[in-house]
Amino acid sequence: MENEFITLDSGLKIHYKEFGRRPGAISDPEGKGPTLLLIHGWNNDWSGFMPLIEHLEDKFHVVAVDLPGYGKSEALKEDYSVEKLSDILSEFINKKGGGNIDVLCALSMGTVIAADLSNRHSKMIKSVVLIGPPIIKYDWLPSKMFREWMKVMNKSSILMSTGHKILASNWYGHFTAKNINMYKYDRELVNKHGMKGRKKINSRALFQMGKAMYHFHLEKTLKEIKIPMLIILGRHDKIVDLKTAIKVGHDRENVITEWVEEAGHVVSLEKPIQTSNLLKEFASNLKII
Repeated sequence: MENEFITLDSGLKIHYKEFGRRPGAISDPEGKGPTLLLIHGWNNDWSGFMPLIEHLEDKFHVVAVDLPGYGKSEALKEDYSVEKLSDILSEFINKKGGGNIDVLCALSMGTVIAADLSNRHSKMIKSVVLIGPPIIKYDWLPSKMFREWMKVMNKSSILMSTGHKILASNWYGHFTAKNINMYKYDRELVNKHGMKGRKKINSRALFQMGKAMYHFHLEKTLKEIKIPMLIILGRHDKIVDLKTAIKVGHDRENVITEWVEEAGHVVSLEKPIQTSNLLKEFASNLKII
């Protein structure tokens, strides 16, 4: 499939791919298929969603976007922030054809952007699915260490470039997959869907968004979202504070929380069939599909 680009009013070019029932306008006034917009995580591009897309394109018009500085999308000249990227996606949706997104689906860091987009631009989003939202205890030692590391890395372009080389390396990618991100480490799966995208990221985009993500009050924002929301959690996620994540949907009629067994943080990669089934059931109950 050919690469597609949308040019925003600022001149920024955003790259995306389309799959499924009806590539074309992002809205679907003729009822030929609901639109699902995918937002990737911190250390990958749209291609990390391919295992999930293969199980969704039969029911949805799937649009998978590269965030600015990721994949083939141009990097921002100004500083990165969660709010800036959600505003960019809002313009992207309007430029792509307007109308509403039937299902906004995001993974990990992408859920932070999706949460802000669903909260501040709720009129264009009908429902939202969050896979592994990084709700983390701020007094947790690894969380403190990551935040401090992000502060240090953001001090110079040299540090960002050096840090990115480490994060994009094969040994680091497989180390984190084996020890942090996955429940059952699958080397072939990581090589096929987890390594190419991390090598195609702008260093400044990576580390500025890393800092912005960990300073965004995700839990508070999730509690403010009024549209239907599905939260999908891996039973063995080592990044998300699972107890706190459960509380987000407690006694809220618009929130459903579902578990995927034998899965870690990257649920959509480890268990694409189970993840897609949960998403389809959610959309079916909302009469989207």
